[in-house]
Amino acid sequence: MAVLKTDNLPKSRILPLAVIAAAFILSIGLGYLDWLSDRLAGVDISFMVFYLIPAGLTAWYAGLKPGIIISAAASAALFSADILGVAGRESRFIPYWNAFAGIIFFSIFVIMIVLIKKELFMQKQLAQEDFLTKASNVRAFYNYMKIEMSRIARYNKPLTLVYLDIDDFKKINDTLGHQRGDRVLTQFVNIIRSAIRLTDAVARLGGDEFAIILPELPAASAGAFVAHIKEAVDREIAGSDGPITFSAGVVTFEKPPLDIEEMISLADNLMYEVKKSGKNNLKFMVYN
Repeated sequence: MAVLKTDNLPKSRILPLAVIAAAFILSIGLGYLDWLSDRLAGVDISFMVFYLIPAGLTAWYAGLKPGIIISAAASAALFSADILGVAGRESRFIPYWNAFAGIIFFSIFVIMIVLIKKELFMQKQLAQEDFLTKASNVRAFYNYMKIEMSRIARYNKPLTLVYLDIDDFKKINDTLGHQRGDRVLTQFVNIIRSAIRLTDAVARLGGDEFAIILPELPAASAGAFVAHIKEAVDREIAGSDGPITFSAGVVTFEKPPLDIEEMISLADNLMYEVKKSGKNNLKFMVYN
C-alpha cells in the first residue's frame, strides 16, 4: 500500500486535508454527545448549532465541496443521534425531518462562509493591487521587499531590483489622451508580467514608474534577463501605441543593504543616469 508522505505535499494541501479529517471526526464526536445527552436527560436536546463548527471550518479552509460533504456527515450524525436517542417519540418522522433541515441549514451556512472568504480575499487583493494596471501597489511592494531582504540575509541569495520609467510618457497623455496613456500602462504591465518568472513581481510605484523584483537572479544573468523584458516591450507595444521605450536602473544585491529606501535609491539613481544620458537604455550595478 502506498504511503502518503505529507512532507512532499504543498502546505496548501496539507492544511485542508487535516481540517477535513478533523471536521469529520468532530462531527462523529458531536453525534455521540448528542445521543448521550438525549439518553441521560431522557428528552431530545438539540445540538444542531454545534454541527456548524466542523462544517464552517471545512468551508473556510478547504472550500465549498468539502464543506458540503462535511455538512452531509454532520447531518448523518444528527440523524443517527435522533434515531438512537430518545425512545418513544410521538413521531418517527422527526429524525428524518431534522436531518433534512440540518443538511439544508449546514449547506447554506457553508455557502455563506465561502462567499465571505472570497469577498475578504478580493478586498485584500484590492488593497495590494494598483487599480489601473493590476500590478502590485506600493504597499505590496514594500511588504515583498521586506521578505526578500530577510531572504538575502538568511540564505545569502542575490536579489535583483529593476527601477524603470517609461520615456516621455507625459507626451503620450498630452498628444494621444489619458485613455491611450492608461492603455499603454496596462499593456506595459501585462508584457512585463508575461516576460518574468512566477516568483518575480512587478509593482507600480508612481504614475509611469515601476519596479520589478527578481529574487535569486544573479548579476551574471540580470543583464540578459532585463534586456529580454525590454525587447518584449519594444516588440509588443511598437505595433499599437509605440514606439514606447523605458529607462531602467538595475541593481543586483548580493548582501542586504541598510533598508528598503537604500535599495530603491540606488536603482532610482541609476535610472536617472540613463535618463540624463539619452534615455531608452539600462544601467547595471552590483551591491556587495
